[in-house]
Amino acid sequence: MEIDPVQMSGYEERFYSGQLSSSELAVLANTPLIPPPAGIESNFLDPRTRASLQVSYTSTFLCIASVFYLNRVYVKARLMRCWTWDDATLSIAMLLGIFMYAVQIYGVKELSLGRHLWDISIIQSFDPDILAIYYMSHILLSWALLFLKATFFILYLQIFGAIHWVRLACWISLVFIAISHIAIGIFNFVIANPYRRGVWQTHLIEVESRAIYVGLIIDVVIFLIPIIVIMGIKNMPTSRKIGILLLFATGFLAIIDSAFGVYFTHNLRGSADIYWDSVPVNIAVLSEISTGVVCACVPAASHGFRNSNSIYQMIIRKVLLYHRQLTSTRLPSRPSTRTHTGNERIVVAPRDVLRSTDRMYPIDTPLTTVHSMICPVQLQELPTLEPAHFAAYKRDTQHHMDV
Repeated sequence: MEIDPVQMSGYEERFYSGQLSSSELAVLANTPLIPPPAGIESNFLDPRTRASLQVSYTSTFLCIASVFYLNRVYVKARLMRCWTWDDATLSIAMLLGIFMYAVQIYGVKELSLGRHLWDISIIQSFDPDILAIYYMSHILLSWALLFLKATFFILYLQIFGAIHWVRLACWISLVFIAISHIAIGIFNFVIANPYRRGVWQTHLIEVESRAIYVGLIIDVVIFLIPIIVIMGIKNMPTSRKIGILLLFATGFLAIIDSAFGVYFTHNLRGSADIYWDSVPVNIAVLSEISTGVVCACVPAASHGFRNSNSIYQMIIRKVLLYHRQLTSTRLPSRPSTRTHTGNERIVVAPRDVLRSTDRMYPIDTPLTTVHSMICPVQLQELPTLEPAHFAAYKRDTQHHMDV
């Protein structure tokens, strides 16, 4: 039994108004949304689903993003002790991403999303929660990507703002993504909504298929801006330049995720099994959000591991100290053959002052180095990227070196 969209709309209205007879309910409860392929029978009780696939992948991506985000919060609150606008936009994007993850997991675990349409009866498709979940995930996506992409341009304005073309490109990109994502969000909210039965899913897919190409272009711009700036700095050592390029090169992962999203969304446009084929799109989208969060948090992770007051450095020093103590107890002590007169003066060589873990992980972060090379004159006018007590540490170190 096949039912066209007009009949489906009529059955839905009568279902919600309670006008369907018991015989009609029985027929609709045993009729799939689309006929199954040849040789396959519909299974409404225990159907095949892609729920485990989506849960495993998206949970892994979200856990990794959460670790990097919490580390960024620790670095900003404990070590740098300063907050900027990109922290606010990233926090909003992270919250929207978590909410979107929870909504989609509920849809594939508790509802019919992630199944074949021939394993969903017409009565099951009338569940308003299915429409709400599918609708909310698309609404959250446009706003999450807006705040996530804005984070990078705000960060570039802080680091490379002294360069005219970078400042101009960042402001143009910010205005463009704000207008485009807000327009898409309003369009989805007003026009492509579940109350317009038979056209709302088509509207959503059409809008997504066009917006995701724009998102891919924005990701390429986000990736290229710091690469071009770093490659253009002539007075930076090659080793330091390579290290900073590797930090920003993580943005290429977001381009890969966005490209996968373009591919799967393009395939979804002509799909007759939309709930089943939407799972790869959901994975690609949540992966793009998680990867974007990780990329935005990589500079903070680098600063945290280089900072001598961070918990990571403390753990490293304790491990090294424990290793030295353990090694010294195993090696026999050698008696000293040198006689001391008591009037000897111990001289510490200047190069030995920094012979510690602090030398292995310099205090100056790569982003501070880049900023100082781009605008050395304006550096004193900008707020420092390090805590105040590091200034005293550097003065003491310089004093010992002078002695």
